[in-house]
Amino acid sequence: MDSYVIVPAVTQFCNIVNTALQRLGYSPETSQTARGSIVIKNWKPLSLEKICDSPMVTVGDVLGELTSVITLRIVILRTKPSTLSEIKDKLLRLLILQSHALLRSSGCPLDEVSDL
Repeated sequence: MDSYVIVPAVTQFCNIVNTALQRLGYSPETSQTARGSIVIKNWKPLSLEKICDSPMVTVGDVLGELTSVITLRIVILRTKPSTLSEIKDKLLRLLILQSHALLRSSGCPLDEVSDL
C-alpha cells in the first residue's frame, strides 16, 4: 500500500523515517522497527544510513533539489511476537471461530448482563 506524506525540509535527516511514519499515524514503537531507503527512478534503493553520516543535517540540505524525483520507501520490520502475545492471539482466534451460543452453553458468558 502506498501512502504519501510531506516531510518538512527542516527535519533532521536522521529523523526522516520517524517523522514520515508519525505523520501517517503510526505509533513510535513502529518507527523503531522501520528502515528507510531513498528510491530514484531506475536506481537501486539507497539505504538512509549510506547517504549521510551527520545527524544534524536536515532533509532540505540532503534532498533539497531532488524532491521531485525521489521517493522515501519505508519498510516496517515485524518482530517475532512474545509467547504471551502469541497465546493471546491464538485465544482470540479461537473465540472468533466458536459461536457465541456454544461459548455461552459451555459456561463462558462473554457479554451477558446480569439482572439485579
